[in-house]
Amino acid sequence: EPLPLNLSLEQRREALLKSLWKRVLGRLEAKEDVERVATLVRPLLESAVNLPDVQPVLQKMAQAQGLSLEEQKKQWADWQEADIFLESGGRDDAVSSAQAVGVAQWLAGTAHGVGLKVNLAESRRLSEKIREQNYRYRWDEYNTQHTNTPNPSRQQALAELESLRAKRREADERYDLAKAINAQTRYLLRLYGRYPSPEWVFQAYHGGEAGVARTLKLYGSSPDFESLYFDLTPKTNLSAFLYLYGRSDDHRYYWWKIRVAHEILELFRKDKQAFQAEWEALLPGRSK
Repeated sequence: EPLPLNLSLEQRREALLKSLWKRVLGRLEAKEDVERVATLVRPLLESAVNLPDVQPVLQKMAQAQGLSLEEQKKQWADWQEADIFLESGGRDDAVSSAQAVGVAQWLAGTAHGVGLKVNLAESRRLSEKIREQNYRYRWDEYNTQHTNTPNPSRQQALAELESLRAKRREADERYDLAKAINAQTRYLLRLYGRYPSPEWVFQAYHGGEAGVARTLKLYGSSPDFESLYFDLTPKTNLSAFLYLYGRSDDHRYYWWKIRVAHEILELFRKDKQAFQAEWEALLPGRSK
């Protein structure tokens, strides 16, 4: 069939979002990640948006978007929740290939800059001990399940594992769910004054502030991300087009993936059976 070039903006937007559902939800671990984010992370976000020092920014954002302060708080919590789902799946012990750590994927230097305590040497030492202890605990768990033999040492092993994790949270606050989320909320909202809309804040957090600054400079104005995404072509602005589409695929789609992640989390909250059916229909596979 010929490519339907006469789609309306709404049809293009919906087609783009639909095309990303498989990427966002089509993983075996995505179901567990959604449950974790919705149950553990969401209450912490609802607390974070009530921190006294972020109220002026949220009020300014609310006025710009024609929302009440409470509506703005909910919207912001929705976007940040979706971002956390994409970044870490809500896991407090997530570590990326770039050594970004925790639920908010803080790099050590950036974490220091926002006031999080990071004793890198102690954090690495404890992480190695946690890894070893976790192997032992999982092996004991496997043996117990497959031999039907009670193992009294399992509870002790689990207690030791939790003790090590608590020590690591003290040494490296990137592993502390509440502290990492509060720091991320403050950091993201401080970025709002530099960028024209919340979409650009999350683009900057994910792909780097310099990249967003360069994109906007090349474009020559400060549109919302949706307008730039759909309007930018080699004919309208060649240098901005080449830069944006020369960046990684994930960065170009990041705001749209946040939109999809939000839809997925809302579906989970409203109808868990429909969520389960959607997840199964995507034939989830293992991540790379």
